Formats: sequence, C-alpha cells, structure tokens
Amino acid sequence: MPDAARGEDFSAKLPRREMEGERDPSSRSENGGECFMCQAHFQKAVASGPPSRNSVEIWRFPDISGGEELLDTEEKRRLDAYRSPTARRLFLSGRAGVRLVAARYCGLAPGSFRVRCDERGKPAFIGQPDLHFNLSHSGDVALAAFSGAPVGLDIECRGRSRDFAAIARRFFLPEEAEAVLRSGENREDVFLKIWTAKEAIVKLSGKGLAGGLALARTTPDGQGFLGDQAVWLRHFLSDGYHGTAASFLPFEVKGWFDL
Repeated sequence: MPDAARGEDFSAKLPRREMEGERDPSSRSENGGECFMCQAHFQKAVASGPPSRNSVEIWRFPDISGGEELLDTEEKRRLDAYRSPTARRLFLSGRAGVRLVAARYCGLAPGSFRVRCDERGKPAFIGQPDLHFNLSHSGDVALAAFSGAPVGLDIECRGRSRDFAAIARRFFLPEEAEAVLRSGENREDVFLKIWTAKEAIVKLSGKGLAGGLALARTTPDGQGFLGDQAVWLRHFLSDGYHGTAASFLPFEVKGWFDL
C-alpha cells in the first residue's frame, strides 16, 4: 500500500460498539462469515493512512464543486450523457470523491489517480493494487467504502412504496423470500437488509447483478456467501437508509466520515 502521512487512529474516536457493531452470538460459523449491525455516525475526517485488508472505512460525499476537472475523458463523456440532474450530481460526487479520499490516504494529488472499469463495469484505481473502493448511491446520498482488500457496498433508502413481497419472490432465494413474507410490519427493513447484503456481495465479486445475484445468498442469521465462498458482512443504518459492506476477509468498519 502506498505510503501516507500517519495521523491519529480514526477508530480511537469511536466507542467500541459503534465501531464494530453488535454481533448476534449465533452469527459465527466455521464455513460462513459473520454479520454485524450498527448505527453509522458520520464525522469530519482527519489525516490518516489507508485502511488495512481487514478494515473498511465508509465515506459520505457532498456535492463537489469543480469536480469535473478530476475526471478523465471517458468519465466526462458519461457525465455529459446523464439526463437527470440528480444522477449527474451523484456520479460526479462519487468519481471525484474517491480521488479526494485516495489523495488523503496516499499524500498524492487527487488528479493523479486514474480509475478504470472492468468488463462488468466495476471501477478500480489504476496502479494502486492495495487500495480498493466501491461506490453506492440511493436517493440523494452517495457513499464509498475503502479497504486494503476488495470490498462491496450497497445502500438503499427507506420509505419507498414498493411491493417487497413480490420483489423477494422474484429475486430472492426461497429461504430469503420466506423471511420477508413472514416479517409483518418490519417487512421493509427485513427486505432492505437482505437486498443490500446480496447486492454488496455481487458488487464485491464484480460479476454484476445478471450473473451474480443467484450466487449471492444470506442465511437467517445474516451470514453471507458467494456460491460456497464465505463473505463477511456489516449492516448499518443511517439517515433513513440501510447499507451493507462486504468482504471476503473478516473486517471491522473503522470509521464513518464526511468528505
């Protein structure tokens, strides 16, 4: 991982329970990952080095004035193609934001970071093999997860009028759909917890929804799998949305930061 100016540990500012979340004692398995649920409390970041392979930091991006100058030619083309002002703003915030965060970690100019997308559209830094990120947005919120290992992130806003039972029957595995159908008044929260977990697993894998959703599964106690491969999950709640971060390695969320 690139050298960076070292500052105080972000995690030292967070109570232990808020940093790691609360684990259901039944969520440990010899074959599967572990599941944590926590409340995300975003704070202004200070200088620090990049996260390790067993840690994740989650950043929330504002509107970034002048962010266009940080984008490459292809990203500018994609930005210009958006018809929706909200979609345009979120794309710009995400692509400029990941460069600004990487610059904090690595002590380099934001414009020096290049981003490429693989054949399935997953973005990654070029020439930074030990700094991984994943973007997600919902409503007017844009977040990114950073880690020293591959990471997946998905967020979904609450309060949308949707037929959660019908969506679960169509896209979830039978045991996942059953959990939604029997959840009663908590149906939206149960649905969003499973949905964000499955999509975070798919985004971690880089397979895309079309090829990966059927392979991504969760268990009743919240463990994650991609096929037979264990995935570690961290569920979180903040400001009216659900989110899940995913990794193939055991990890802790070391902090929640506003850019």
